[in-house]
Amino acid sequence: MRTPVQLVYRIGVLSALSTACTGGTNHRQARVDTALVFVQPSGSSRGFPQVQDSSRVLPDGSVLPDPTAPPCAPAALPDTQGWPRSSNAWSNDNQRTLSVRLPKTFSPVSTPGRWEQPRSATPLGFPSNFSVSISRSRGYPSSSFSGGVRQVRFYECKLQTPRGPIQVASFVVEWSIAVALPTHFVVARAPLPPDGAISVLGEAHDSLTQAEFVAALRTIVLSQR
Repeated sequence: MRTPVQLVYRIGVLSALSTACTGGTNHRQARVDTALVFVQPSGSSRGFPQVQDSSRVLPDGSVLPDPTAPPCAPAALPDTQGWPRSSNAWSNDNQRTLSVRLPKTFSPVSTPGRWEQPRSATPLGFPSNFSVSISRSRGYPSSSFSGGVRQVRFYECKLQTPRGPIQVASFVVEWSIAVALPTHFVVARAPLPPDGAISVLGEAHDSLTQAEFVAALRTIVLSQR
């Protein structure tokens, strides 16, 4: 059964890459956990992100957002106003459309709700991509890797909006193969009443594109005719 979609749904994320968080009148340092490193040996497979708290890991392997994550604080993010707004098909449903502002190097592809950059010139590279979906999962969207990789620089925050909180996490997966580029992730989850969620998964090869993905979150519009 499909999740009902409101006429227009907008996501507004100020920043998941901030260096400071605020709570009331008190200032708190952001949880940028550079010490949290998960190493996956060659010959095994695992979904990312990974966290230390096993109680947050769901049966399907996805990770629940941290309910105690600090609020996201405004930070210097790329200005999205100059980026083109582009639309993509939504689950083969002509009554629903999804649009977002992304840098002009990103284009929609045949997969509904997905945008890609041209493929990397590196032999083992893949195109940076930004995907939006609707699901009933309570966890962040995840990406599975096989072989020797490690997760570093994991951090998350929570944005309070009139439509409810939006949870955001960012992390980097590094490959043991020297010629492979690190993958910079942004994952986000926004509740979609009555019991669904909008999930975002962005994969990039650099921290600048990772920051651009965070800026793009606030431009997402899901509409129904």
